[in-house]
Amino acid sequence: MDVEKLRSTKGVIVMPRPPSKKTRGARKYNADWGQRIKAFRRTRGLSQTELAQRIGISQRALSDYEMAICRLPAEVLLKLSQAFRVSIYELTNGKKTAPASPKNGRQVRAVVEKLESLPPKKQREAINYIEYLATGQRVAA
Repeated sequence: MDVEKLRSTKGVIVMPRPPSKKTRGARKYNADWGQRIKAFRRTRGLSQTELAQRIGISQRALSDYEMAICRLPAEVLLKLSQAFRVSIYELTNGKKTAPASPKNGRQVRAVVEKLESLPPKKQREAINYIEYLATGQRVAA
């Protein structure tokens, strides 16, 4: 996090800068996930430091993910689901069971492979569109 140092009569005060537009968007995007990660961690009696060591990230990064300061990478999401022994679906949606697998699973996998080959910006656009089709609600970018 960027900080500004302000001088006072008793020394240096470190104050965080207000979040940028990019950070605010990430906060909205990951707020629920961060709360779930924190809840899973606490129910398992783990500190942030212990969990961070288990999944191979810094405690600061884990704190940022829990507070939704930055977006949660897919690799970290996978490691968290493994550490908590829950599905990624449960970790991201708060529900224990995933929807039934589609009958056209091969076609879906082929589309996912094509999606993975797209640049990140196009991937986000495609995912937002799919979420819109599934929920009927527009996803904040």
